[in-house]
Amino acid sequence: MVMEKLQLQVITNETDYSKITIGNSKFTDDIWDLSPFIKAKTTVDSKKKINFNYIENEDIKFTVKLYTYHKLGQIKPQSARDKIQSHLPTFVKYCNLNNIMIKPQKAIFSPVGVKLFQILGYAS
Repeated sequence: MVMEKLQLQVITNETDYSKITIGNSKFTDDIWDLSPFIKAKTTVDSKKKINFNYIENEDIKFTVKLYTYHKLGQIKPQSARDKIQSHLPTFVKYCNLNNIMIKPQKAIFSPVGVKLFQILGYAS
C-alpha cells in the first residue's frame, strides 16, 4: 500500500504545537521520524526522517516546519521529505548569508516566502 498523503490536524492560532504528532515525532522536534508512513523495505532509516537541525534561525525553522506539515497533507511523505531535504538547505544558507529574516505569520506572502515556494517548485 502506497501512502499518498497524510490526514493532518488543522493548525489554528490557538494550536499547541507540542501536541501535534507527525509519525514518531512532535511538531516541536527538530527531527521528524516519518518511518510509520514510509514502508518501503529498501528505504534506509535516514531517508525516513526530516532534519531541521541545520536551520539556526528559529523563525525560519518554524516557517519551514509549517510548510513541511502542509506539504505532508498534500503529497506522499517520501516526496515531501525529499523536497525539504534536497532544496531547502541551500535556501536557508542563502537567507543566513544575506541576513534575511522570515516572520512566520507573513511567510507565505513575503518575497522570501514566495522565493521559498519557487525554489521548492510549488510556485511559478
